[in-house]
Amino acid sequence: MIIIQITKALNNNLILAKHGNCHELVIFGKGIGFNKRIGDTVDEEKVTKIFISQASSIVPSKLLMLPPEVLDITAKIMKRAEVQLEREFGLGVFAGMADTINQIKIGGLKIDDPFKYEIRHLYKREYTLAAEAIQLMQNELNLSLGEDEIMLIASHFVYAQLDSQGSGELFRVNQVILEAIRLIQSVFDKVIDTTSIDFSRFITHLRFLMVRQMPCKVKLGIDQDLQMIFRKKYQKSYACGLAIQAMMERDFNLMVSDDELTYLIIHIERLTSKT
Repeated sequence: MIIIQITKALNNNLILAKHGNCHELVIFGKGIGFNKRIGDTVDEEKVTKIFISQASSIVPSKLLMLPPEVLDITAKIMKRAEVQLEREFGLGVFAGMADTINQIKIGGLKIDDPFKYEIRHLYKREYTLAAEAIQLMQNELNLSLGEDEIMLIASHFVYAQLDSQGSGELFRVNQVILEAIRLIQSVFDKVIDTTSIDFSRFITHLRFLMVRQMPCKVKLGIDQDLQMIFRKKYQKSYACGLAIQAMMERDFNLMVSDDELTYLIIHIERLTSKT
């Protein structure tokens, strides 16, 4: 049986905890912190989400300085984000989001992101999720918020998915995406619908293609006979995929394997056959 002990109740629904000598945990659950003291055992039946610290840090002490209502709404937003973005976030991301929400609440944070245009138009899923988060903040914190605040939250979601690579890598990702879109529109002589689910999937594929360039990342594997079938059946998408492959290798030093090229063909075909 795993015993997790409380180190601090942040509010009725959020606690700091530890399991043995492991890193700190932030645990969210309705009523999980009610009447709890340091050293008490966590009621596992009340746990709905656990945020894990990736390394020893001062993150928990930062959380102690934030208002309970900010922590509560951050937990709700991050829990929803993990479902919609299909990814788990650590304690550092949680703390960063909580700090941003607190700054928005007190009116001391304005957006100054050079990628705000790209984020709105290239990361539809993150932007929509941020808009939902802002609506929740308006309802629960009695705030009047708008586009700038949506962009702040959306930026957090985008950067969080780039691990520790930061804004420099985001710029590179965005440049690849914009150039790929330009090539597709040129080859097919049509404007791409950037609001479609196929466009969102294409963007996601390009982003993870770049992530797979890093050491120890999972590589794809597609049967060679299947690769040839796609190339012969979708010749225009194949030609476009070759152009994108050449652009990525020439301009960004990114190697696109035959497997990755096949997936590009599939995404290009889906993207252009409905526009």
